[in-house]
Amino acid sequence: MSKTELLESKAHEKILSPTQLMINKFKSNKLAMAGLITFIIIVLLIIGTQLYIKFTGYPLGIKDPSVLGGKYESPNAEFWFGTDKQGRNYFIRVLAGGWLSLLVAILATVLQITIGMFVGAVAGFFGGRIDNILMRITEIVSSFPFIAIAMTISFLFIDMPEESRLFIMVFILGILRWTGLARMVRGQILSLREQEFIVAAKALGISTRHQITRHLLPNVVAYVIVSATIGFATAILAEATLAFLGLSVAEPVPTWGSLIQRVKSTSMGPRWWLWVFPGGLLVMFIMSVNLIGEGLRDAVDPKAVAGVKNKVNGWAILAKFIVSILLFFVFSVFVSILLLFVVWNVESIYFFFKKYVSKNEVNANG
Repeated sequence: MSKTELLESKAHEKILSPTQLMINKFKSNKLAMAGLITFIIIVLLIIGTQLYIKFTGYPLGIKDPSVLGGKYESPNAEFWFGTDKQGRNYFIRVLAGGWLSLLVAILATVLQITIGMFVGAVAGFFGGRIDNILMRITEIVSSFPFIAIAMTISFLFIDMPEESRLFIMVFILGILRWTGLARMVRGQILSLREQEFIVAAKALGISTRHQITRHLLPNVVAYVIVSATIGFATAILAEATLAFLGLSVAEPVPTWGSLIQRVKSTSMGPRWWLWVFPGGLLVMFIMSVNLIGEGLRDAVDPKAVAGVKNKVNGWAILAKFIVSILLFFVFSVFVSILLLFVVWNVESIYFFFKKYVSKNEVNANG
């Protein structure tokens, strides 16, 4: 190939944006993709179970109470995860337990991001006395013993309704876990505020709010997403810990931690399925989120976008991330409804034939 042809081929090569390079970097990480697939499967199962419960009746998870399993049945073809002490389908109970854990973790992560980004951005941009005050507050909050404070607050509100206790748990997880994100944002802002584009913005008289929201925060959004992913996994584990200590919602509402906690009153050896399945699903979910976080951290590494001269548009990355989550949620609901329709019809046919056979047996005996 001649030099001219080589130059022409390079000129026609597709130039990838920083966002596209990050996506390609993430796709090339096999562990991260495995974590993403596992995460999608578990979330689909959780959403599908919630729809199933809504249409078939909670907490039984089935439409006909007469087909309840026996007390403490081990896993079998009819009850994949066995049954609990009331004969309830434990497969439905375990997947239903993921819904509240997921909801608490999402709300707590949003609260952590809001507080952490605000404190970190203000401290890093203004510096001086404001920085010192905010960082001392951050150090004080980070020095609190999380479990002790969480238990104290939970005990104070233990007699509150279930919905109120849920928001108390979100408050505990969010208000005590934002310090790491605040330090990270502050460090990034400190390194960015001396860059030429910020100096030029100050010289042009652009307002402080505009400098922070349009020039500084977009450049740390990618790192915030990574931190939020890891914080989400931590919130799931923290909620399970509080639930295991008996500080979560009460029966009959399940969470992964509360399902494991209730095994303490039974024999863990012979009834192994009561703690193996919720514990195993909890571990798988946390591992999948951590793998996604590691993949995102590698993807936003500056080396991954080396040679790209354009400034990374953080708000565009955040917008695409949010749109992707929304599309995934819509897709999950659609697939869950489809699966629910199939299961509903299969179960209806099963009940119909069961009643038909029972009726024929009665007529034959009569």
